Amino acid sequence: MEYKNLKKTFVTIGVVRVLTILSNFFITSLLLRLLDVGSYGVYAAMFSLLSWIFLFDIGISKGMRNHLTKSLVNKDFLLAKKLISTSYITTFIIVCFFFLLIYFFTKNINIANYLNITKYSNDKIYSIFIVFVLIMLSKLFFGTINQILYAHHKSSLNSINGLIINLLFIFVLIVFLKFSLNNILLVSIGYGFSVLISYLFLTIYFFRKNYSLFPSFKFYSKDLIKIIMGDGIRILFIQLLFFTFLGLDRFILLKHVSALEVTNYDIMYRVMSLLLFPWSIIAQPLWSSYAEAYNRKDISWIKNMYKKLLLVFGFTILGVFILSYSFDFITELWIGKVLEVDLNILFLTGLLILLIMWSTMHTDILFGLSKFRIPLISASLGFIVKIIFIFVAINTGFDIFKLLISSIAAYGMFCVIAPINVFKLLKS
Repeated sequence: MEYKNLKKTFVTIGVVRVLTILSNFFITSLLLRLLDVGSYGVYAAMFSLLSWIFLFDIGISKGMRNHLTKSLVNKDFLLAKKLISTSYITTFIIVCFFFLLIYFFTKNINIANYLNITKYSNDKIYSIFIVFVLIMLSKLFFGTINQILYAHHKSSLNSINGLIINLLFIFVLIVFLKFSLNNILLVSIGYGFSVLISYLFLTIYFFRKNYSLFPSFKFYSKDLIKIIMGDGIRILFIQLLFFTFLGLDRFILLKHVSALEVTNYDIMYRVMSLLLFPWSIIAQPLWSSYAEAYNRKDISWIKNMYKKLLLVFGFTILGVFILSYSFDFITELWIGKVLEVDLNILFLTGLLILLIMWSTMHTDILFGLSKFRIPLISASLGFIVKIIFIFVAINTGFDIFKLLISSIAAYGMFCVIAPINVFKLLKS
């Protein structure tokens, strides 16, 4: 019962997360030294905008996750191999399809003009765009290994993979600084190189140790696609809706304000995201752990874990005030200057981070128990609220304050409805 033995996993993830956070801050510092503030804003917005490509697998790999966990609990390794093979092959087909679709539909669009970018020519912006499309689609295909590792209760390897990507990217950026290669396109390619190398290494490492599960065309199953996509499509829509709460914020700021504001928002969000550190250690392996406990009818373990999470969340609220009042000190130490950010804006960002944590706590339980209706309904309501707020804000003078309010209101819908549903489920 691996879901009960999470202490070692928590320790490993904790150490790796500390190193990952430090490396993230170092990467941002290197990028700001390599690129000017405006270029960094373009890079951050492009990265954020294209993150939605992760959803293009129609929920295939994440839809596989609960079924793979169940097959491993039941020691049905033939079914496990079929699930893995079907997921990889289907995702590869989807990746190829969407690359061609994106390429042919965007090649004649003036992306630079549309994103309000005057610093670079459209040809250069389009080249950066295509590089990021290739990076994200590659992550989408190779990222299937993430869900396999979660189902095997080896989530610490996913954390290690993220750290390796950062370390490789740091090495690339240091080389670029040494040779004064301050080119935003080269930086984007360097990030893609880091992602590809790390994911290839992780995939090879896992399947060398678990060769019996190595994907094969012979084990591809059309019937399993229907089963996987039953859950996968629901997860896709929920995550697509949640993505709109935050994923397009930097893009909206770039289009309606400036690249400088994107940079300020990105730095502020990264600092306040330190609140997520203890949470990410605990939450990462829980979805699959809930799924295994549910399949073993061990509801008491789920209840006990939920109570512990509520306690951790209570302590995290204090972190909002600590980070808000020490923000100037952190940014001066980190990037060498103090940003002109209002304290109320920092409090709002902290509140947004708390709502993200609260949402994650409840989606992990609901997804682990294969309960998708409530997340879908509440995320849909949040999406409607977000769109209304953004539309009004754009027409009345757009700024970071209104952007944060729109995201808080969107998450608020789920944060009220989901806990009520989780409480009823656990009580019954």
